[in-house]
Amino acid sequence: MVNELDDFTKNFRLFAWVENYNEEYIARDWLLKAIDENFSREGITISYPTEVEIDQEPAKSKDSGKADRQEKAREKMHLEDKRFLAEREAPSD
Repeated sequence: MVNELDDFTKNFRLFAWVENYNEEYIARDWLLKAIDENFSREGITISYPTEVEIDQEPAKSKDSGKADRQEKAREKMHLEDKRFLAEREAPSD
């Protein structure tokens, strides 16, 4: 019986009965092994979620030009502040 359809799996529920409850794990192992062997024989594979990482610079937005100009203005302002401070601290003649 189909129990659930997930993103990467189809979940089935299988009902089985064993005469002796002590043999449950042996029966489960035998059943899962048989299913796995049949899947392999039929070429059925189970896909797993994957993550693809792309090394690429993000596309520049129209605001990135503004950010670049602001950064250059800050650098220029910082240099001017250093120059003015040096002039102020320099001994006067």
